[in-house]
Amino acid sequence: GVMGIIHRVFDYLLSGSSTVLLPSLGYPRYHKLAKANGVKVETFNFKDNNSRFSYDLNDLLTKLKKKPDILVLIDPESPLGFSITNEELDLILEEANPSTLIMLDQAHEGFRETHPKDVEGLIKKYPNLLVARGFSKFYGLAGLRIAYALCGTEVKRMINFKDRYLGFDSFAQKVAIAALDSEKHYRQNAQLIREEKVKFSNLIKTLPGYRILESDTSSCVVQVPDEQSELLRRQAKEAGIAIRHLEEYHGELKNFYRVTMCPAEQMVLIADLFHSISWLHDLKIHNLDVNSMINTRDAGYSVHRKELPCEKSKLLLGWHR
Repeated sequence: GVMGIIHRVFDYLLSGSSTVLLPSLGYPRYHKLAKANGVKVETFNFKDNNSRFSYDLNDLLTKLKKKPDILVLIDPESPLGFSITNEELDLILEEANPSTLIMLDQAHEGFRETHPKDVEGLIKKYPNLLVARGFSKFYGLAGLRIAYALCGTEVKRMINFKDRYLGFDSFAQKVAIAALDSEKHYRQNAQLIREEKVKFSNLIKTLPGYRILESDTSSCVVQVPDEQSELLRRQAKEAGIAIRHLEEYHGELKNFYRVTMCPAEQMVLIADLFHSISWLHDLKIHNLDVNSMINTRDAGYSVHRKELPCEKSKLLLGWHR
């Protein structure tokens, strides 16, 4: 997939004296791969704009003047989900030295409605630009491990590109072509995903102390109050709900979680998880010594119930066993 393209570029272009300029909070695989190649890693900063993050353009352009061998841009960004604007991208490409290979990772392309890129025009104008796209996200074909790159003429020289002697897996190619021929179907899926994101975002916005970031991928990023973060992870695990704690990627993202959109009936469960954590985390339960009411069913089993008045929520809950 896209990782194969990344490995191709890094393995062919880099040597011990090379420098790679990476987004500091970007996809961590780039950082690991650069270190594995024994090269110098420079990073540029992000800006927290409250509703979404962005690249710190001034910091990026300053470090770009050092002429790194590779500059990695992720659009839409992973894991934080924002897009680079066309104006920002044009400025970066204009300022970059022609000897720097610019890798534009668009693995999450297809879900956004704003900031589309004229890739064909860009690679004609900037021969040192490579754009990588795959089938794992938008097309849902992660197990196929197929991707493609569009690049300028200079990139082919930089990575000593040669056509594969035996080509690629013919079955994978046929499935990928069928996916490309089914664009209408995938666009409809993307619209459903955007609708689920709106519903989930509207819920999170009602929770005190929570923040949800605008995202151009199939996921939402939620910042959870510090005192609730551990409880959220524990309850998600017990409920069998997989959410990505972004601290696993970068320590600075301690209370940030990425939630990938699912079918509506599954999103209800995920939304309920966040909603319940937000008011249950410090709930005090009184009258635990209340007498149980035992109801025996005709089927032969019993339900033990205790009524629990909840001081914070003003609800009378039933505790069932």
